[in-house]
Amino acid sequence: MEHIRTPKVENVRLVDRMSSKKAALGTLYLTATHVIFVENAPDTRKETWILHSQISTIEKQATTATGCHLLIRCKNFQLLQVIIPQERDCHDVYISLLRLARPVKYEELYCFSFNPKLDKEEREQGWLLLDLSEEYKRMGLPNDHWQLSDVNRDYRVSGGSSEQSWFHTASPAPCPSPFVLVALYRYKCMDFYVFLGCCWPYFLPASRIRKLEQGDLGDHPFHTLA
Repeated sequence: MEHIRTPKVENVRLVDRMSSKKAALGTLYLTATHVIFVENAPDTRKETWILHSQISTIEKQATTATGCHLLIRCKNFQLLQVIIPQERDCHDVYISLLRLARPVKYEELYCFSFNPKLDKEEREQGWLLLDLSEEYKRMGLPNDHWQLSDVNRDYRVSGGSSEQSWFHTASPAPCPSPFVLVALYRYKCMDFYVFLGCCWPYFLPASRIRKLEQGDLGDHPFHTLA
């Protein structure tokens, strides 16, 4: 919150560059996680929420008779133009969004900076709410069709996936070795790593997997998978 210079700006106009609708008049709010625009129209009170992490670029354009213009390009290809009456307010919003959309350390992310106002023991209890081992047992794992791999132990392959990786065994194709998964990670194929858990045996013949395990990756592992 310390990076927010102006939390609220009134009489702001929002233009959706991807739509033919007229500019909407409303109030712009800056929070720790979102940019929020609330229209003044009493019959709709439409709200537009933009997550800070979804902002790709912010461009401060030239001042005109209508006000100061900010062009916000989002990672989902949304393109919004914000027109702020006062140049000082526009500059404060611009500087704030530049900082909020580009955190320089993990501690600045909201998931780490949020303070639930609980003591240390109560916060640590939250990590014990879900026991993955018990959940897998409830689903009948391990069994004859699924086997557990420790390839992601200590999150060394994928920081966004569980330490416990399960692979289907109801196929003549062998389970991928740690070398294969680490190689895919090295070539930035993390989406494919998540895909492997269920579909690897059904899409790759054993010969292809052996080529990967022997290091025959070429320029990119997908060249070998073709």
